[in-house]
Amino acid sequence: MSTSASRIGSGPKLSARAIDVTLSDAMLSIRLEDGRGISVPLAWFPRLAEADEGQRKNWELVGRGIGIHWPAIDEDISVENLLGAEGEILAYRNRAAPEASEPTPEALEDELLETLPKTVDLMDALKTSIQRAKRLRDADSAS
Repeated sequence: MSTSASRIGSGPKLSARAIDVTLSDAMLSIRLEDGRGISVPLAWFPRLAEADEGQRKNWELVGRGIGIHWPAIDEDISVENLLGAEGEILAYRNRAAPEASEPTPEALEDELLETLPKTVDLMDALKTSIQRAKRLRDADSAS
């Protein structure tokens, strides 16, 4: 196994810029300008998965290829987000079952109750700052 490409300063220059996009019924494939390809399940992107063929074919590169935009369905995908550290594809996220990852009402309530005191403290601090600023302004205009 050659390790020359892993040495600093050697090997091909990697680029996370897309130059072409193809879609099948199950996969989104992106060709990068450095010759690599990324293929991910279309299920990761519900809007694309539900779009018709014409909407899927109507894509445009954003920012010289750093992202892809589908105007008809208002979907944007960042190439960088599809690549993990050191160019590895991110682990598959099961988006077919969103109910498993959505918080329960109880969890949302717990989170709200946990953050509410912090919010009240911030509001009190903001109110104090506004009052102090008004006093300074009034003192400044009186002199």
